[in-house]
Amino acid sequence: MSFSKGGILKVLLNILLLLTLLFNVITCSSNAPNEQLNSSHGKISLKFNKINIPDNVVSVKATLTKEDHDPIIGFLNLLDNNTAEIFLDAIPVGQWNLLIEAFDDTDTLLYFGETTITILAGETTSISLTLQSTGSGTGSVYIIVDWGQTGWIDNINNPILVKLNNQFDYTGVSHPYVLKDEDAYKMWFHGLSDHGKAVIYLATSSDGINWERFVNEPVLLSGEPGSWDCLSVSAPVVIKENNLYKMFYTGHNDSFGQWSIGLAISYDGVNWEKITGPVLSGSILTNDFKITASDIEKINGIYYLYLTCKNNLDDYHIRFATSTDGINWQMNYEPLLVKTEIWEGNAIYFPSVVKIDSQFKMVYMNSPSNDIHAFGIASSSDGVHWTKSMNNPIFTELSTNNNYSKIAYPHYYYEDNNEMIFYSGWYNSDVVINSAKKY
Repeated sequence: MSFSKGGILKVLLNILLLLTLLFNVITCSSNAPNEQLNSSHGKISLKFNKINIPDNVVSVKATLTKEDHDPIIGFLNLLDNNTAEIFLDAIPVGQWNLLIEAFDDTDTLLYFGETTITILAGETTSISLTLQSTGSGTGSVYIIVDWGQTGWIDNINNPILVKLNNQFDYTGVSHPYVLKDEDAYKMWFHGLSDHGKAVIYLATSSDGINWERFVNEPVLLSGEPGSWDCLSVSAPVVIKENNLYKMFYTGHNDSFGQWSIGLAISYDGVNWEKITGPVLSGSILTNDFKITASDIEKINGIYYLYLTCKNNLDDYHIRFATSTDGINWQMNYEPLLVKTEIWEGNAIYFPSVVKIDSQFKMVYMNSPSNDIHAFGIASSSDGVHWTKSMNNPIFTELSTNNNYSKIAYPHYYYEDNNEMIFYSGWYNSDVVINSAKKY
């Protein structure tokens, strides 16, 4: 099989084909009477989503090899079902070599990837192995492996918030932002109608898992006709200081015009008063005509507002601005992170930042050219200089229980060694709010 240079370029640029294999590697004991040393054996479940596999791939072979052990081999025919699984049982604990091979209907090898996996008794390991075609299908491939003794697990009860289907949110709900407030959790999010119109709602929870709207009416509406935010108020970011809530939100009066960030204050998180005019605006000259607040941290008495900036060509950038009072801001025009990995696609944006002990962590989203929407994570010692994890991506649309066609706008939440991501998911034609937890 051969391809012209133009054919290869077309494959790489127009498809950037990713064959994503989600593996749950499960090691556990069994009560089966005929299984000896059951505490040192495990099971592997290799789950495939056919929707994201190239049409010419019809079968997959998984081979486990280990010194002094016979190979363990599993096969899968992808012609029958949208989702499929290779299940391998009674695998001795230890380090194994895993080879994945994908074939067409003539048994020609099109894609392959190889890595090592470690099976540990009583633990669960989550792995995401991504294979990219080089054009011929039989050459070398680019492999991303997402390892972890623990992994991000989607909430079985998702979605946790859906639209009311009223005049404010009949398109869906999106952009969750969560705070722990005394003994309760509060989530601000926006409802979407049409032509870029949005308003902001509030939901509450006693456990951070089960949510109810505080009221069925918005807590923040768009401005008066002719004002800078008369069409939309969206993407709320909230910080509470000395019993005063401060909400930084995105507002605009034209979906194709300038987007700016406004400030509203509240003493109860429900009734809000807007500060006149935007507190931060972008510019065509600085390639940030549209800016969105994504998260906020206060570091050594200075507010750091993490931003998504873009121009009218959807050229996204992750930046930040600083302020001593929350009203007067200084924009930093140097991107905090830029795309460097294949899975990140065309851009990375919407950073959500949490300080954990002396480290900062950022979860961000991609703008995929390969139709695999995913989240990555980065770390920093100062909230400014960031290093991406080698385990990226940490969560993809294929990780969701509801098989969302898209995931976006992650909000990273941390409390008492518990890490969660609240995110937007596209379910049928609606946008809903979901959560995932790290185990």
